[in-house]
Amino acid sequence: MTALATWWGSACAGCLLGLLYAVLSIASARFALRVQSRRFVVVVLGGMLGRMAIALGAVIVAVQLFSIHMQSFFIAFFALLVLGTATEAWWLFAHTRKRYA
Repeated sequence: MTALATWWGSACAGCLLGLLYAVLSIASARFALRVQSRRFVVVVLGGMLGRMAIALGAVIVAVQLFSIHMQSFFIAFFALLVLGTATEAWWLFAHTRKRYA
């Protein structure tokens, strides 16, 4: 795939992977809010470990199988990873605060 070899193509692939991570993080946070209070932390941390394993596997596959521009791919991926994690933390804080207030 020659599109991934370009700077913009690699950045878009990193953004897509980071966006997928962010969507999965919000989905697991929403699920965690529906379980019992005792299992909340287990679901949140388990979801994070699962997402990290999937993200690591996807990064390894992308690096090994495709000719990508590494710098743009990783900058875009980690930028959205940080934004997604911050959004998840803010969302969980806001909703658990309402739940226990």
